[in-house]
Amino acid sequence: MKKIFIPQTLSISKSTLLYLLVWLSIGLFSACSSSYDRPKDPSFLDEVESSSASGGSSFDRSDKAAMEKAAIAAADAHVAAKKQEAMLQQQKKDLNTANSQPVDPEFFNRKIIKKGTLSFETKNLKEQYKQVKQVVGLVQGYIAGESFLEGYDRKEWQMTLKVPNEEFERAFDLLSKHAGEVEVKKITTKDVTEEFVDITARVKAQKTIEDRYFDLLTKAKDVEDMLKIERELGKIREKIESLEGRLRFLGNRVSLSTINLSFYKSIPPTAESGFFTKIKRGFKSGWDDVIQLLIDLSYIWPLLIFLGFIGWLVWKRWLSKPWPTKKKD
Repeated sequence: MKKIFIPQTLSISKSTLLYLLVWLSIGLFSACSSSYDRPKDPSFLDEVESSSASGGSSFDRSDKAAMEKAAIAAADAHVAAKKQEAMLQQQKKDLNTANSQPVDPEFFNRKIIKKGTLSFETKNLKEQYKQVKQVVGLVQGYIAGESFLEGYDRKEWQMTLKVPNEEFERAFDLLSKHAGEVEVKKITTKDVTEEFVDITARVKAQKTIEDRYFDLLTKAKDVEDMLKIERELGKIREKIESLEGRLRFLGNRVSLSTINLSFYKSIPPTAESGFFTKIKRGFKSGWDDVIQLLIDLSYIWPLLIFLGFIGWLVWKRWLSKPWPTKKKD
C-alpha cells in the first residue's frame, strides 16, 4: 500500500480548517435538502478529524464543539428556508387548483335576475293606484319610486316596484289582470349563476391564502418580515372585500325583482282646448320664459355692469362724435 507523503512545511491553521469544514458541511446539507432531516450524529467530523491528525494537525474539544454548532445552525437555517419556500409553493398551487376546478352550476340554486315592464291605459287613476298598492302588499314587496305627471292630454303615474324573486310572476300577472288597454308588456331575465359560482370560489381561495399568511405572521421573527406579510394581508383583504361586495350586489338583485309600471288616463279634447285656448297657453308659456330669463340674468349682474361700462366707453370715444361729411363742389 502506497503512503502519501505530506511535506512538513505545509501547515494549516485551526481557524482556516474550521472555515473549510463549515463550508463543506453546508454543501453536504444542500445536496441532501430534499429529505429535510438534520444529521443527529456528525460522524463526518470524526473522519475529518482523523484525516487531519494524519497530516500533523489536531483539534481540541472546544474547536470541535464550535464546529458542530456552526454546522447544525447552518443546517437549521437551510431547512427553515426550504420549508417556507414549500409553503409558498403550496399556496400558489391551492389558488390555481381552486380557480381551475370546474364547479357545476346545477349544484347551486339558479341565480336569475328578473325585470318586467308594464304600461297601460286606465279609466280611473285613483282606483288603479289602490289596486297596485294592494298587489304589492300581497306579495310582500314595496314601492321603490313613484312620480305623477300631468299634461294637457293625459295624467300618468310612473312607479318602480320591488317584489321577491319567487313572487315575480304572480305579481306581474295580477298587475296585468287589473290593467286596461296594455301598450307595453315585457319580461327580461339574466342568469348570473356562473358569475356567482366563480366569485364564490375566488373568495374561498383568497381566504385560504389569508389564513396561511396569518400562520406565517405568527412565526415571523423580525420586524421586516412582519411588515411584508402585513402588506400582503392588506392586499388579500382588499380583494376579498371587493369580491364579497359584488356577491352582495348580485344577491340583492336576485332576491328582489323589479317591475317598471306606468298607467295613464287620457284627457279628451274639449272646446276649451281649441285654437284660442292654445294661443292663451302659448302667451302664458312665453311670459314664463321671459321671467325665467330675467331670473337667470340676475345671477350674472356683475358681468352685465362690466359690459355696460365697456359699451359706454366705446360710445364716448367713437360714436358720440359727428360723422365727417363730404363737401359739395
